[in-house]
Amino acid sequence: MSLVAGPQTRPSERGAVPRHVVTSLARSEVRRMLLNPWLVVGTVISALTYREWAQPESWSGERYGSWFIPLGGLLLATSAITAGAFHRERVEVAAAAPAGEQVRFRARLLAATGLILPVLAGTAVMTLVVAAQGGLSLGYEPGRTAAAVPTPPEYLQGVLAAVVAIGIGAAVGRRFRHRITATLVLILIWSSAVGAYWVFQAAATAPFALLQSQPVSVEVGGPAADPASFPAGWLLEGPGEYQDHWARLVVSPALAAGHDVYLIGLAALLLAVAAPRGRDRRLLLAAGAAIAVAGYVAQLAVYP
Repeated sequence: MSLVAGPQTRPSERGAVPRHVVTSLARSEVRRMLLNPWLVVGTVISALTYREWAQPESWSGERYGSWFIPLGGLLLATSAITAGAFHRERVEVAAAAPAGEQVRFRARLLAATGLILPVLAGTAVMTLVVAAQGGLSLGYEPGRTAAAVPTPPEYLQGVLAAVVAIGIGAAVGRRFRHRITATLVLILIWSSAVGAYWVFQAAATAPFALLQSQPVSVEVGGPAADPASFPAGWLLEGPGEYQDHWARLVVSPALAAGHDVYLIGLAALLLAVAAPRGRDRRLLLAAGAAIAVAGYVAQLAVYP
């Protein structure tokens, strides 16, 4: 009988891991996340940006096209907290540790899903605010409304952005060596996606935006066109400082729904970057790529 020990394997590598192992690790991560100061920082940023968003509009449709801006602080906090959790995976763990990297990945991901709740609450608040105001303005006379309300797929985009924020945080935290670098990258990502959302309004970039802004502007006539000749139900924007033609402003729930699908796929691809090699990564890559492509194609099919 040989007394030489064979290769040591973790329980997670010998077979299925009991569910209570993952949930126990997840509870530990949740406690860390609840004590993370980024929760307070993100809430304060969102409150301050809401005050700016609620100011009188500089142009018709400004608040409609940027209804998600107050969520920016919460989205940044979601990514930063997730990044901190996944960055700890860069610390080497003893080979005999009872839980392998794949188990720790699942536990951290499970814990991070709780970070969707603050963004969900923020989206609910914005929904109630818009409803209480009777809607928002869109268009200019003769085609204008003061009762425009974002469609359900547009509101859902805010919640799915939180899922993407978890994916971004996990990928950045797991793959960047220094936490300060990871934090700066996250600030750059979300300040661009939220603070400069209009950069991604062009037809070529809108399907890939983290936060897609509507309405879509469609040229319908030259500067000399008679706006009274357009259908009465159209929302219009005339020639001005930023355009030399008449345009129709189109809100497309189908476009927003396609973008929602794209965000789900993008989140899966980002999580694959953070996942250890193995079944989880393969599934996330395959599913993420398929869903993201489907969402992109769906947007192209309905883009005004």
